[in-house]
Amino acid sequence: MIPMFKPSVIMTIYNEEEYIEYALKSIYDWAWEIIIVEGVVENMFKVTGEYQSTDNTASIINKFIKKYDKEGKIKYTRFNRTFKDKRELQNEACSKITGNIFFKLDGDEVYKKEHLELLKRAYVEDPNLDLIYFTTLNFWTSFKLVTKGMSWDAPHFKICRWHPWLRYIKDHSTLYDSKLQTEYIWRRPVYKSIFMPSVVNYHFGWAKRPSNITNKLQFVKNRSSDGRKDMYDKGVVQSTYTTWNPGKWANPYESNTGFVFPFYGTLPEALKGHPYMDVKDVRKIKWNGRAD
Repeated sequence: MIPMFKPSVIMTIYNEEEYIEYALKSIYDWAWEIIIVEGVVENMFKVTGEYQSTDNTASIINKFIKKYDKEGKIKYTRFNRTFKDKRELQNEACSKITGNIFFKLDGDEVYKKEHLELLKRAYVEDPNLDLIYFTTLNFWTSFKLVTKGMSWDAPHFKICRWHPWLRYIKDHSTLYDSKLQTEYIWRRPVYKSIFMPSVVNYHFGWAKRPSNITNKLQFVKNRSSDGRKDMYDKGVVQSTYTTWNPGKWANPYESNTGFVFPFYGTLPEALKGHPYMDVKDVRKIKWNGRAD
């Protein structure tokens, strides 16, 4: 018997107005459920008494639910308190999972439908498959540039079979939010994993308006080691984002670990209509929000 495929998509969000609508559009039809939890994490952002997003994130999500969520897939929770680290917020989302496949989606990530179908087929055809790794395209300052080289090209873990005991145990240090994989391997030493290079995560964390990049850079400082905090205080990280263009080696986290290339591929259909589609450099534009 072919097992049912019920992916539970979890999202931990804060100030995600630039891409959240498009992330949801890309994943909605494929998902069994979409669990969104919103709150402020102390070691990521400066806590100012605002415990929820201060931009149009909530309005965009609620309008999306009203317009598209006819099946009631989306479970949206906004917390009126802070969380010590992102692990706590992520585990709030994990506690609500009812499906049999775990999938972590950030508010600035978008997927192609055909790539998601490849993931589904892999799990349906192989009941012993646990983890799938795939590639990420990190867009830089626009939809026309991507970063390549070193850690940017590393395959990442975003999906696995779900087990009720599965929880985040600590924050990840660099590219993603946690060491969920560490917990998974520790609890189940014998597991099957595959790498699917044909599946791509389109990540736009570095293609955001200047004010959100400022928040992201502050986040890098808050959760980084002392050495990286020193780089931040000296202006290295900030100047990197300001000056890094094609032909220059650099990285917002460390020097000499990346390279910018023009992007000649196709974008996910879900991004159609995004206001950045034809923008050459988002660092030079203003954002008025989008909640329609």
